[in-house]
This record gives sequence, C-alpha cells and structure tokens, in this order.
Amino acid sequence: MTARKTGAPKARARKPAPSLRELAQRHASHALTRLVGLIDSKNERVALSATQTVLDRAHGKVTQGMNLKTPEGGLIVKIVRFKQEGKHAE
Repeated sequence: MTARKTGAPKARARKPAPSLRELAQRHASHALTRLVGLIDSKNERVALSATQTVLDRAHGKVTQGMNLKTPEGGLIVKIVRFKQEGKHAE
C-alpha cells in the first residue's frame, strides 16, 4: 500500500489572460463578414461607412493630395543663392 501525500493540492499553472489584441483577432473574421454585409444596407450612410472601412483595411487610407500646378499649368521652382561676406553660400 502506498502512502497518501498530505497537504494542499498542487495549484495548476494558469494560462495568461489573452490580450485585447488577441481577443479582437479571434473575432476579426466575424466582424469583417458583418461589415461586408452592411455594404448593401438601404441606409446610404451605413453603406458608405462600411464601404470606406473595408477599402481602408484592404488598401490603406487614401493620402491627401496636393495640387502643385499654378494657374499657368506648371510647377515653378525658384533657386535663390545668398552671398555671405567673404564666401559664396551654396
């Protein structure tokens, strides 16, 4: 016959709690499916928002462009050099 050990039971190692990112990633597929479904919403604002969100996730947000053309149709660059006493600045 073997002797039983006495004392407190050994504690089990606990898994660390999942991070917020891990929890979100678990639900990402369902969220995307729901979002894509909203693209066909009868509410235009909902459809537009869903469409923009899906495109932003797929291709990145559109960067804001700048119009560098003058009314004459071209970009003008002026290069100015200043003289310093005793030497030329470049």
